[in-house]
Amino acid sequence: MRNGIVTLSLGSVAVAGCSDAVDEATGGPDLEVTDISSETTTFGNVRLGIRVVNNGNEAGTNTLVGQVDIQGGDTYTQRQSITVNADSGNDFTMEFDIDISESLSGSRYTADAFLEE
Repeated sequence: MRNGIVTLSLGSVAVAGCSDAVDEATGGPDLEVTDISSETTTFGNVRLGIRVVNNGNEAGTNTLVGQVDIQGGDTYTQRQSITVNADSGNDFTMEFDIDISESLSGSRYTADAFLEE
């Protein structure tokens, strides 16, 4: 389930979350995006820091998707296979190589991270 897109100014921080369904009868993994931070590099690229927690009783594997949408420009998407142990959380980083024309002129973007269903 995808819960929201957060609009960021360059260098801002935001929070979004999403969760995998858990079979209540058997337990299992319960992965959720709990935090997204964003910063721009000196070269105008965007780096996302993403926190994923697993509240389930088994390790969980999924595909983490990060997106940066430059206002009036392109949308950049990355996918990364992740695994998080039971009852723990992991931090993941995604760096987006923004086209130089957009990195110099784009002062606003939206950033989102979610788990593929």
